[in-house]
Parts: sequence; C-alpha cells; structure tokens
Amino acid sequence: MASYASDIQFTCATCGEHNMETITVPETDWTGDNADERFTEDQEDVWCEHCNEGYSLSIQNSDGHIGITNDDGRDLKLSASDAYMVEPDDAAWDLPSDPAVNIIMTLEDVRTVLKGTPPSFHTATVLRMAFIQQFAALEAYLSDTLITEVLNKPGALQRIIVGDRELKELKLPLAEIHANPGIVAHTAATHLRTLLYHNFKKIEVIWKLTLNFDLFPDRDMKVRMMKAEPIRHDCVHRNGKDKEGNIRLEVNDSFVRTVDADIRKLIDYVEEHISEVG
Repeated sequence: MASYASDIQFTCATCGEHNMETITVPETDWTGDNADERFTEDQEDVWCEHCNEGYSLSIQNSDGHIGITNDDGRDLKLSASDAYMVEPDDAAWDLPSDPAVNIIMTLEDVRTVLKGTPPSFHTATVLRMAFIQQFAALEAYLSDTLITEVLNKPGALQRIIVGDRELKELKLPLAEIHANPGIVAHTAATHLRTLLYHNFKKIEVIWKLTLNFDLFPDRDMKVRMMKAEPIRHDCVHRNGKDKEGNIRLEVNDSFVRTVDADIRKLIDYVEEHISEVG
C-alpha cells in the first residue's frame, strides 16, 4: 500500500536556519461526500537539522492540499507541498525478531550511564536525555510488537481490518490485490507504522482492538504513563519547559527510575499475554 507525503520547509525558531524535510501526511478520507467530510488531520514531529530543536506539527489534509501549524505557537514560516503518493519501502518490514530484547538492552544502557556517574552529575539535561531514550525505546517496542502480530497472526489482522475505521473503509484496486496476495496484511502494517506510539489514548484503543488485551497492566501505571507523555513532549520540543516556560522539575532521579520500572513491568505483562493472541 502506498502512503502519502509532503515536502515541507521551515525556519527554526531557535537557530534561524532553513530546513527542508519530507513528512508523512494523513490520507484523504475518500469515503466523504464533500470536502469537510474528506478532511483529515494528524501530528508529526520534526527536528532542525542544524541545532536539533524539535517541533510538533499539526498536519491538515484537505483534498490533498496540506496545511501545517506549529503546536507551540512559534512562527516557523512553514510551507508544504500538496500530498503525493509514496510507495512503501521494503525496509518497513525489517522487524526485529524479538522486540523485547531490543528494549531491554536500551533500558540497560540507560541504567549503565546513570549508574556510572555520581548523583551529583545527574543534571537536568542528563535526566531528560535518559527519560527521552526510555520513551523512544518504549514506542519502538510497542510499534514492532503490534506490527509483528498483525503480520503473523490471522486473528489480529482480522480484528484490525474490521475494527479500525480507516482500514475498514479503505478501497483497494482488484489488480493490486491479485498482484500481491499479502497486500491486506501489508496495508494494515503500513497503517500501524504511521501511528505515534506516545499517543497512548489512541494506541490503547488500537492495541485492545487488535490484540484482545489492555495496553497497561493496571490503572496506576496507566495514570503515570499518561502523565509522563506531555512531560516527554516538553522535554523533546521545549528543552524541558512547559508552555508557560516553567522547568519540568518532575524529571528527577526518582522519576526516571519509576519510568524504567513501569516500562519493564509493561514488557513482562505484554510478553506474558502476547502468546495467547490468535
């Protein structure tokens, strides 16, 4: 299945340098009868290639015409081309054989860095870097696990193509179906690849729909991870400050240790239940 992209340009609000990048954009909802019903919207994270400042962009697709705005309100002099079709990259299916091993190795690396330095060296910057890496590893684990199950478990594939609105309403040409017997699974996997896995509200719905068990093992962890998500956003995009410019003091040694423990508990829980998915 092809996805859709747009070529964007922006001027970094931090360093003032010009950037050009290609981003994935949401496909037009062709089932709609008018422009309002065909309108789609999503989010995409981009980084300045010169200073690595991050921005969260809102992407609007109106019949192929792309509009973009910066969520934090700073003027980036944004511009975007119309949407165009992009064929999937074969590397999209180069999934790790064991996503759990990958994330545990990353978490151990983070632990090693923190253990190898005295607490006095654990500055706000170091702790933010550790927290961001923990979250990035979690997102990769959730994505790789979900896609692997859809590609390999007929039941998981059936549930998502029937229950997910975008996939349920998608129309594929008969010629494409005839030429590629695996097009249904690859179409679903391509859709899953485009999701933002730190958007827990959206991911937990798709996770439960597809795998038949909850994303989080208990309510307390869910509450903590939901609270951590906007903190992650501020660490990535605002250098650890909220919209009012206040430093996110929550990101301390105790916070990073709690996130580490929660992620490890979540992995154990997922690995225990994933074998039961049919």
